[in-house]
Amino acid sequence: MKPARGLVERVTIDATASELEKRLSSIPVVRRMLRAALVRWGVGDDDRDDVLYVAVELVANAVRHSPPGMHHVSLYLSSNGGRLVVTVPAPR
Repeated sequence: MKPARGLVERVTIDATASELEKRLSSIPVVRRMLRAALVRWGVGDDDRDDVLYVAVELVANAVRHSPPGMHHVSLYLSSNGGRLVVTVPAPR
């Protein structure tokens, strides 16, 4: 099944706790939400696992190495269905 085109999924993480472990507890939620989006988009198992690995690492690094705050995770699927982009900007 070929993925749909021009789709976006956004997840906001509340990582405002001062304790690192509490901030990191939001990561499984992000993994579930992004996995559900990729399944809906028709991304195959192997590609989906690769994207989730990278996305979760980016989220974990952002939560771990930036000050506490709200993180906005965006997952974009390009209009030709052949490119996924994950962004995790640090909170402002």
